[in-house]
Amino acid sequence: MTNSSIILTQNYRENNAVSAIRLIHSVDIFQNTDVFSVFLTTESDGKQTEEFIYDISRNKRDAKKFFSLLCEQKATADSLCELAANLIAG
Repeated sequence: MTNSSIILTQNYRENNAVSAIRLIHSVDIFQNTDVFSVFLTTESDGKQTEEFIYDISRNKRDAKKFFSLLCEQKATADSLCELAANLIAG
């Protein structure tokens, strides 16, 4: 069993959507290294959607920066993967 914890949470509203994004810390049990992931929930027009990206970084500072950029872009569950790909591509 792997323990994980939410280390940052941000809520924001964009148009009719309300989103909650969380930065999650866990440990890779095979390599004994930190793993940071993002979980995003968006509610719009009574419909809730969720998206999860595992292992956005193994470095806490980089993960926090990535999280901040997603918040600045007001990522939604529907846009998370595309925004993350664009940020990674630079």
